[in-house]
Amino acid sequence: MQYEKLISPVSPPPPCALGGVDLLLDTWTDYVLEYDYPLDDAKLFSALSQAVERYPYFSGRKVSGVEQDQNVYIDCFKGISFSFQRVDKRFADEGGITEQDWQMYLPDNSKRRKHKFSATSLKVPLFAVKQTNYDDHTVLGLSVWHAIADGGAFFDFLAAVVAAYREEVVGCYQAKDPLPNNDEHQGEYHDSIRQVSLASDARQGESAIATAEFTFGGKTLDNLLTYITPHGVPLSDYLYALAWKSAHHAMLSRTSNSEVTSLYTVYDIRQFTDIDKPLGNHLYYPKTELTSTELRSITSIDIAKKIRTSVFSMVEHAQRIEQEFAWFDKHITNKNYKQFAIRPVFDAIYEPAIMCNNLMHISYDMFDFGAGGPVSFDTPNEEYMRFISILPSRNQTDEIRFRVSLFESELAEFSRNFNQELKELG
Repeated sequence: MQYEKLISPVSPPPPCALGGVDLLLDTWTDYVLEYDYPLDDAKLFSALSQAVERYPYFSGRKVSGVEQDQNVYIDCFKGISFSFQRVDKRFADEGGITEQDWQMYLPDNSKRRKHKFSATSLKVPLFAVKQTNYDDHTVLGLSVWHAIADGGAFFDFLAAVVAAYREEVVGCYQAKDPLPNNDEHQGEYHDSIRQVSLASDARQGESAIATAEFTFGGKTLDNLLTYITPHGVPLSDYLYALAWKSAHHAMLSRTSNSEVTSLYTVYDIRQFTDIDKPLGNHLYYPKTELTSTELRSITSIDIAKKIRTSVFSMVEHAQRIEQEFAWFDKHITNKNYKQFAIRPVFDAIYEPAIMCNNLMHISYDMFDFGAGGPVSFDTPNEEYMRFISILPSRNQTDEIRFRVSLFESELAEFSRNFNQELKELG
């Protein structure tokens, strides 16, 4: 048994112009959360309806501006909405969610390609929810256009859904005044805009992205922590360093004119500044750059320290970065770029570079609908670039998953090197 409903705000707000910063990642992000108890679909539908009053643009469509207006707008005019689909299944799949079957829990993504290549996509929802019910548990699949919500904005929305479901207060959002724009301010990324197609043929003639996943728990995780703790290095940075060191030779061999490789960590700038808005993508990427010789000759501990130093620099210069974002936002909007990427994204597609994201620091207990937080969490994205994710285990609270996506021709060499590094740690 299944049905689909549409959700929209009672009083649609006026169209909201997305800035250049918001449009940096014209892609989609999927989330799958599994609960070991059933969720009431009527209550969930009501909770989503309440949350969308605070975050109305989740129910909008991407539209182009009027003549001479170069902006991209999110419009929520009457009749526009996002979809809520419920599917009932009689028996649970043995073993729960597997790496192979997560697609069945996600909303239909067949319209994404049309959306990506259309300046006006009135027929394509920017957000969708699918609730799959079993006798004794529920799986939620959520899909959101990355330009309207990075992880920080999306998790705020999900927290509002949970609060409404639990019949707690869902507050109203109060927008802050934007930071004054300084036309003379040109930050680290001011000249880094690159025209690019992020379609599946982004690297025509090249191999596809493939993924390897490692689970760390028990003795292996204990050995890792025992080794790095005296050095004061976070586990995430050390794993990034190991992976970077293991992959760099394969990456460089594909770009013979370069001896330099980069690693970019992903952070939401709202963690460090006064930017506070429920819409848009405000990711920032502290950069660590090393030569091939340096990567071979220094220890992974020292590489991890350099990665952490780049993050500290972001914290120290948060106000400058906020000013840079304001300048960058105006610059992109005025240029009317159709499809583009900033340097970190471009490098992870075309140059020897990797982007990294750690989702272990999120308190998943805040997504408790009343009988506990999710027993598993995943972001099964269709990667188009080199990317590393650190995720909680599906089954064990004392395990982590380390997912590495590289081009197929790079992945085999990386896996050999990475496994050898782990063996040497005992």
